[in-house]
Amino acid sequence: MYYNVLQGCIQCATMYYEVVMMSISIRVSEKESKLIKKYAELNGTTVSEVMRQAILSKIEDEFDIFLYEQAYKEYEENPKTYTIEEAKKILDF
Repeated sequence: MYYNVLQGCIQCATMYYEVVMMSISIRVSEKESKLIKKYAELNGTTVSEVMRQAILSKIEDEFDIFLYEQAYKEYEENPKTYTIEEAKKILDF
């Protein structure tokens, strides 16, 4: 379900030519701010890019876990497995 929603969002996003940027604020301590700024500096990037990549990576990781859990449930219901050759034949590769 989530995959279909995400896939739909990706398809919708590709239909637009104009990109609208949005600003999001978060609160961090002075110590966290220094750490994030130093990390960005050491990697030759901006704080915005560090935060964007960290957030997107977290979302992607959780989405991957969700897909794994769904696939594992399906496997438990039907534990049939296929060899690479069988899968290629089924998928017409």
